[in-house]
Amino acid sequence: MTTLSGGDLIQVIDYDGEMTADLEKWIKDQGMTDLGFQFNVVTILGSQSSGKTLADCLIMNISTSALGCHTSSGFGLLKTVMEAHLELFISQDKMMMLVVVVVVVVVVVLVLVFVMMVMMVVVGVVGVAVVGVLLLLMVPEAAANATAADFFTVEVMGLAHKLLAPQEFEKDVIRLRNRCNTNTSNSSSSSSSSSSSTTNTDTIKQQSHLDIPNQKEMLAIYRCQDLKQQALQAAAARAAAVQHQYLRPAAADAAAIREELINIANDAIEQYLSQATRYQQKICISIKAELIEGLVGLFKPIVEAQLSEARERIANKHKDELREAYNYSPRDVCGKGDAMLELWASFRKRSAAAIEAAEEEFREFSESCNISLESGEVLEFCSKIFAASLRQEMQQEANTIREKQQAALEQAIEEKCDEGFVGLDALLTARDFSPERFWELCRGRAAASATLCATYFAAAAKGCSSETEEGDSAAAATAAFAVRCRKIALWQLRKCLEKLGGCLHIYIIERFNCFFSFDEEEQPRRWELLSVESLDKFFLSAKSQALLLIPTLREVQLRRLSVLHSTLEDKDLTDEQDIAAAAGGKEESNHAMPAAFYRPLIDSISAQAIQRKAVATMQQQCREAQLLQQRCSNRASWRAVPLWGWVLLLCLGWDELGMVLSFVSSSWLVLPLLVLLLVFGAAVFLSGQFGFATHSAKQAAQLLRLLLQPLLHGLLRKATDMMDPSGLVGRGVSVPPPRTESKVPGDMHKQREVAELREKVAQHADPKTSTT
Repeated sequence: MTTLSGGDLIQVIDYDGEMTADLEKWIKDQGMTDLGFQFNVVTILGSQSSGKTLADCLIMNISTSALGCHTSSGFGLLKTVMEAHLELFISQDKMMMLVVVVVVVVVVVLVLVFVMMVMMVVVGVVGVAVVGVLLLLMVPEAAANATAADFFTVEVMGLAHKLLAPQEFEKDVIRLRNRCNTNTSNSSSSSSSSSSSTTNTDTIKQQSHLDIPNQKEMLAIYRCQDLKQQALQAAAARAAAVQHQYLRPAAADAAAIREELINIANDAIEQYLSQATRYQQKICISIKAELIEGLVGLFKPIVEAQLSEARERIANKHKDELREAYNYSPRDVCGKGDAMLELWASFRKRSAAAIEAAEEEFREFSESCNISLESGEVLEFCSKIFAASLRQEMQQEANTIREKQQAALEQAIEEKCDEGFVGLDALLTARDFSPERFWELCRGRAAASATLCATYFAAAAKGCSSETEEGDSAAAATAAFAVRCRKIALWQLRKCLEKLGGCLHIYIIERFNCFFSFDEEEQPRRWELLSVESLDKFFLSAKSQALLLIPTLREVQLRRLSVLHSTLEDKDLTDEQDIAAAAGGKEESNHAMPAAFYRPLIDSISAQAIQRKAVATMQQQCREAQLLQQRCSNRASWRAVPLWGWVLLLCLGWDELGMVLSFVSSSWLVLPLLVLLLVFGAAVFLSGQFGFATHSAKQAAQLLRLLLQPLLHGLLRKATDMMDPSGLVGRGVSVPPPRTESKVPGDMHKQREVAELREKVAQHADPKTSTT
């Protein structure tokens, strides 16, 4: 309301808080737009935004009991006004604001001296407070040396009570009006007063939540809060009973728990609304929202127990499915391992699908835990922590399975590489053997095995990888896997060579027999037709050929080795660089394997022991050949009989041989052996491994011949000595004469036994004599 000069009242704001629609028209009709800047802007410090920073005069209402208490006296708002005032008008010439602090005195009748004393104290307190507020501000650099008096004129005056002393109040208002300096103005145009007033009113409406409630609203808030607490207490008792009933909730209990919680929530809302609807709707609704939040807090432990159980159950379910899919034996990869290779290739997709399925199932369960009330509200419970824990657990399980599958994949690569080194031991007994060709063949087999594995297991390695490769990264990953396969192939080559070195003395003897006992056409040597000089020559040649295996397999002799090339050979690498890289073990140079790969395959002590053992065996075979040569040269009639014939005839005889054949045929031993032989032949025919079977049979026959030949030679020698001991005379073998014993002691012993026997027979025939 505003008053004109004639005393008429003009309504500017209606009862709904809206500005009068024709306010701007009324201002123009009254000629107020022509006043220019001939007026002052006076505002009262409060909680609403009403243009305080643009005012010429700012009035602060302070009670005498609030002096010195900045929290309750409005000095916080004064700080905001002063800070905005400095920022907005620091560049103006006239930047003064009149701050009038109106102290409301509660006591009506005061002694003049006492009033003056109180006013002096108030002036001091307010002045100190204003200076303190200015010190708390971020003063611009242009006003760094300014004081509070440069920006604000602070005056303190008392204001009587409107109801208790109306006349004194009118006088104080007139004095307050006269305090306003008309020369100080922030130059606000009168034509914009309508827009400014409308803007301030809209701002006040937007910040209506900051209004201090009246007594009726405070009573409504108090009663609604009390009703809310009563409803929460009743719901808490029922929720505690439900929680005690379902300490460890299972999946089957979810529906029952949900029904119980819905009933509790609906009953609590109904109990609250039955009394709270009598109060203001705004307050009732706001307290109802608080009640819903309280119900969420009550139900949270119950729902979290369900979410925890569901997280564990869902995680175990999908982990078991993923684990069961990859429980195949890694040895199934060799031969018929296509199914395992497909599983490895699809591991990344399978694990991602398992994680996504677990999250989706948990999301559906968590959404089912939300409670929809009859009034339309929904009690939502936070499940992000459980979902994150579920995802982390599934990822950890997927990583664990991935590590196991990567280890199984590496084992499968090793077994695949071992297939490329089958028959490598046959090269040691070949007549055209040479160390250079042997090591180049080893390099070639390792390179071929690595290339085959890099192609055969490429999809499996990509599927088991923990990172997604695309474009250049995919090409780099493929190259890295090829290098990895080459390293595995080289390590398997070393293991194969170490196995050969473990039984090297057998291969040395076998190679010695190949050169010593057989000619170039693989026919046995007939020592009876050869001279002693030829035997010595063959012995020395075979010995040197056999002992050649020791320096060949003593250490790795792969020169210019590089895992970056598919052939495992870098022709641009010099021997000096290769030796330096191998000695330093610089795997990062990519030219050689680690230093452990170049460790000696056979140490010096083992090499000497193998050589001594092999030489002793070779000398023994040479002596046997010499003995056989001498024996066969004197008795040529025995040369027509084969070795196995002599063994069978001399050990068994014709009758004994027939008895053995009859026993074998009658005891059904031939039939199982025949069936086993047929099964083995069928397996070889179906698999197509004729070369492998032939080579294995040849190796087994050679090993059997190597083991049985000394025994058969010994049996033959004993048999011939028993048949004709005199044939050994003159060949360095002395046959002792047969032992002859005296017949007299033997005859006397026999006569004594006969006499004792006759005496016993006589006693048995005449019992009377025996009793006497």
